[in-house]
Amino acid sequence: LSHLGRVEWHQGNYTKAAALFEEGLTLARIAGDKWLIAYALRNLGHVALKLDDPQHATKCYTEGLALCRSVGDRWVTEECLEGLAGAACAQAYHEEAARLFGAAEALHEILHSHHAAPYQADIDRRIASTRARLGDAGFAAALAEGRAMTLALAIEYALGLNFTEVVPAGSAPAGKPVSKRSALLTAREREVAALIARGLSNRHIASHLKIPERTAQTHVQNILNKLGVNSRTQVAVWAVENGLLSSSRD
Repeated sequence: LSHLGRVEWHQGNYTKAAALFEEGLTLARIAGDKWLIAYALRNLGHVALKLDDPQHATKCYTEGLALCRSVGDRWVTEECLEGLAGAACAQAYHEEAARLFGAAEALHEILHSHHAAPYQADIDRRIASTRARLGDAGFAAALAEGRAMTLALAIEYALGLNFTEVVPAGSAPAGKPVSKRSALLTAREREVAALIARGLSNRHIASHLKIPERTAQTHVQNILNKLGVNSRTQVAVWAVENGLLSSSRD
């Protein structure tokens, strides 16, 4: 069914493709095969974008990405990240789209994967649209932040996005407000948060900043307390969303 659906998709018969993919998803759910479910959801996300339904595409890609994480798949993960980037672009979340494109691009290079020409053309078109809305400098900065994410952080970031805010035509969504707790971080703590986002352990943070490891541990705990979160991954996502990742580079 998935192969038949992709044939219809490549021929531009998106409604027929969607019906076949839905049937395949139903069978995959009955079988309880997480990878097959993720694969079917990826296909449905792709066709939903073609049918100008980015909200449904987002739901498909998000569920598929979560399943990919649980089974350790990276190939479908790449396309779910690319798809979510496209859905973000279609809903005027351009900065988020650029980060997701960056994360997907980095994974694409690791996997040495290859996309069919029509699919790659869609990606290139959405990247061009995102770049046009952000400007070259803004796009490059957000793309670099996405590329710098670890795969685990990229997935966590993608799953934490919320595209439910209504965005007026011709405008961009307002950025997430910085909480009072976030504003309490010192310059050093923001630097440590950025290093956490790069995947550094307390020992490596201490080495990078030339401070005792116990001091690094104290900074990390202070950051967790001030942000009101309980994991390093949540700190990393906050750092990315607040533009700290690129500022931590040498």
